[in-house]
Amino acid sequence: MSRDAGILDAATTFLEGPQLREEEREVYFQPSVRSTKRPYSSTAAGLLRRARPLDRMVPLIGTGDWNDGMSSVGEEGKARASGWAWFLVDVLKKFAEVCAGRGEQELASRYRDRAERLSVTVGTHRLGW
Repeated sequence: MSRDAGILDAATTFLEGPQLREEEREVYFQPSVRSTKRPYSSTAAGLLRRARPLDRMVPLIGTGDWNDGMSSVGEEGKARASGWAWFLVDVLKKFAEVCAGRGEQELASRYRDRAERLSVTVGTHRLGW
């Protein structure tokens, strides 16, 4: 790992496609390349915003093809993901360091605070044990 956070300023295009309709579990399609570019930093921040905990402050397992054996576990929006919670704690702490190194102190503080709250919640409820 180079620890060169300058990569976060690089802009790139992304693939896009239709969102699933409510009755769809999956859909096959040919993605298109988005015409606008975004820096990786905004993409990373967007992913961390989207990973907000929803149930008891612990992320819920969604659906998807990332793991066929687990792809329908979260269909009803009730399955908590304690392993993902600990992973998110680690990511938030590390990305807070990156933000601090880039002079984004307010964002770094928010990520550290969120990591601490999530860590306390998961530890207090002993989720996953």
